Amino acid sequence: MTRARDRAVAVWAGLSGGAAMLGWLVLVAPLASIPPMGVLRVIAAVVLGRNVLPPPSLGDGGVATVALFIHFFFSIAYALVLESILRRYGRRGSMFAGVAFGLCLYILDSHWLAPFRGWIGVLAHVIWGFATAATYEGLRAYRQRPGYTSTWGVDKPHIQ
Repeated sequence: MTRARDRAVAVWAGLSGGAAMLGWLVLVAPLASIPPMGVLRVIAAVVLGRNVLPPPSLGDGGVATVALFIHFFFSIAYALVLESILRRYGRRGSMFAGVAFGLCLYILDSHWLAPFRGWIGVLAHVIWGFATAATYEGLRAYRQRPGYTSTWGVDKPHIQ
């Protein structure tokens, strides 16, 4: 597979892993005494500062937009880094590499996302790593099957 194809797969894998991680955090946030919208506030506070943490009486769409942008930006960026690692492994090895990479990201991210330190944060990053690696391997296998042609022109030869 060409490098451009791998990067496209990594972007989709990052979006998938980011969605799985965010879903997990919203699901278990009440266990950490954080309302579901609080998850987005914690993420947005990385850029906007601590003043977005206390919730207003109504939801703030601007904070949610910033939080989703930050979350998926980093998810895609980390997936592009992970892609260079996953290229070296088969399917089973990729799952382990994805989980290990997720744990490394937990160590890196834990000082920014203080409310999610502990088992909730560890599992969130493991879920991200596993989901990202699984999506990457699934899409890579799908693109390598015989007869696959891209609708985006990434895989088609250029005629001169």
